[in-house]
This record gives sequence, structure tokens and C-alpha cells, in this order.
Amino acid sequence: MITDACQACFEQRTVFTQALAEALNQMVDQTPLPLLFMRTVIQAIDDFPSLVDFVMEILSKLVRKQVWRMPNLRFGFLKCASQTQPHSFHVLLQLPPPQLESTLNKYANLRGPLAAYASQPSVKASLYRPTLADLGLENETHLQQPHVPPSLYLTDTSSSVHGVDSNVIITKQYKLINSWSNSYVIIRKRSDSQK
Repeated sequence: MITDACQACFEQRTVFTQALAEALNQMVDQTPLPLLFMRTVIQAIDDFPSLVDFVMEILSKLVRKQVWRMPNLRFGFLKCASQTQPHSFHVLLQLPPPQLESTLNKYANLRGPLAAYASQPSVKASLYRPTLADLGLENETHLQQPHVPPSLYLTDTSSSVHGVDSNVIITKQYKLINSWSNSYVIIRKRSDSQK
């Protein structure tokens, strides 16, 4: 009955697109998420491909809500990400390494295209070692990349600052701390050599 009602709404294309986006945006913030939420998102992207950027925002919010801990929604999330590739690649790379590895094991067809996307220098430079390893991209040039301990991976479900992804904030903070640490080592070596 609910799916029939949704289908009837989807058939009203001229009026429904904006209303659908607003409804999905409100639903994604609910706790718990409605059981048929991912089914509705998948149907929305099937019927309204122009909503792809909006759907990627929804998927990013689901990563922040740790969708992998929601068995009823996880499958739909992965199906939607697989269906919307390459648009979903930046979302998939937001997953913590264990969840990304699990995703790539279940959706082996994603590994090659996702690795190709992640191998772009601007993308690759922002990824953690375990993520690079999951994609087969960890090589000698990244052995010098600082290792980020798993304890620094984002797991807080309520973290976002004025729409900025907390993964970006943590990465920038870690790079700043690493930079300060390197500067200290250089200054310390100079100081020791002048004695």
C-alpha cells in the first residue's frame, strides 16, 4: 500500500520533483530512518536522474550517520552507490577503511573504477593508507605519507560544522599537527648540530 502511494506520487513528475527532494531531506535527518527510505531514494534517482547531486548529499549524510550499522538500510545504500557510479565515488571514499573493504568485497565491480578515480593526484593525496591499500594504490610514494591511527577515523554521527565534512577537518588538523611535528624535528636537529 505504501509503495503504491509512492508510485502514484512518482507519476506526478511536474509537481513531485521538488516535493520529493524536500521530503527526502527531512527524512534523512530522522532517527531512526524510515524502513523504505533507501527504496524511495533509489526510485527517485531512477525516475529523476537530475537529482543525482542531491542524492549524493543524502548518501554523504548516511555515511556520517554510520549507515553500515543499519542492516535494513545498508544494502540499499550500497545498491544506490553502485547504481550511481561514478557520481558516488567521493561518497564511497568517505567510508572508514573496514567498511570500504567490505563494500569492495561485496561489489567487486566497483574496485577498478573506484581505484581509477582515487588514483587522481588530488584525490589520492587526501586518502588514508588503509584506503589506498584497499584500492591497491599504496605504493612507495605514499610510504612517506603519515599513518593515521584508526582511532582518528571519524565515527561521530553528529559531526559536521556548518556543512563542512568532519573527515576534511580531521585530515587538515592531522596534517597541521604533522607539519608542526616535522618543523620541531628540523629545529631540534639544527639546534643539536650547533652544539
